[in-house]
Amino acid sequence: MPTTLMLADSLVKRFPIKNGLFGRDAITAVSDVSLYVNEGETLGVVGESGSGKSTLGRMLVGLLKPDRGTVRIEGRDLRELGRRERPQAVQMVFQDPYSSLNPRMTIEANIGYPLRIQGAPRARIRAHTADLLVRVGLHPNHGSHYPHQLSGGQLQRVNIARALSLRPKLIVCDEAVSALDKSVQAQILNLLKDLQDELGLTYVFISHDLNVVEYMSDHVLVMYHGEVVESCPAEQLYANPRHEYSRLLLSSIPSLDPDARTLDRTRQTG
Repeated sequence: MPTTLMLADSLVKRFPIKNGLFGRDAITAVSDVSLYVNEGETLGVVGESGSGKSTLGRMLVGLLKPDRGTVRIEGRDLRELGRRERPQAVQMVFQDPYSSLNPRMTIEANIGYPLRIQGAPRARIRAHTADLLVRVGLHPNHGSHYPHQLSGGQLQRVNIARALSLRPKLIVCDEAVSALDKSVQAQILNLLKDLQDELGLTYVFISHDLNVVEYMSDHVLVMYHGEVVESCPAEQLYANPRHEYSRLLLSSIPSLDPDARTLDRTRQTG
C-alpha cells in the first residue's frame, strides 16, 4: 500500500476586500479543500486563473495560514514544525524564475542560502551547491554568475536546485513552467521527472495547462471557484471526466491535428 506523505483536511482561505466606502467583505479563495499526496507520486492541481490553485499551494507550504483546516506531513501538523524542520519538509518552485531569486546574490549564494540559514559550514555549502548545479543540468561554474546572466530556463533549474538543497520530502511546483518557452518547458518537465525517479521526490504540481498536468501527474484535482469539483487518477480524468467543468477544460485543449483545427473553425463559422 502507498504511504500518504501529505494530508490536507478541509482547508479554507478568505481574503478581505473593500465593499463600498466604509464596508468590508471577504472573498473565499479556497473553500473546504481536502487532499492527500502519496510518497513518490505527483498530485496535479488544475483549473483556470482565479480557481484558488496558487492559494492552495501556498497553504501547503506554510506561506499562507488557512482560516480553517490543517495540513499534515507524515502525520505532523505543518504549523507545529519548527523553523528548521519546515523547510526540510516542504519546498516550493514558483512561477517566475527571475523574481524568485535575489538579483544581488550569485547563483551559488542563492542555492546555498537555505543551508546557510541552517548553519552549514561554507565548504559544505560550496560542494553541495556544485553537486546540485550538475544534478539540474548546469555547470558548477554557473555558481559564480548572477541571475541576470542566465536564461529563464537556466534560472528555473537554479530554483529547482535551491528547492532541493535541504532534501525536502515534498515540493510544490506552482506554474513552474508556464513562463517558459514550449521547448524549454519540455526540458524542465523531463528534469522534474528524472529527479523524482532518482531521489524519490513527491510533487504537488499546479498548472492551468492540462497537457502538462496529464504528463506529470498520477492523481489530479480539478478546482473551480475555490472548490475541488473532481478528484481522480489522471488516466480516468482524461478518459472519462465526470464533472461538466472538467469536460469544458478538456474540450478547450488545442488539437495538434491541423485537419481537426480546420474542422473546428468550420463548425464555429458555419
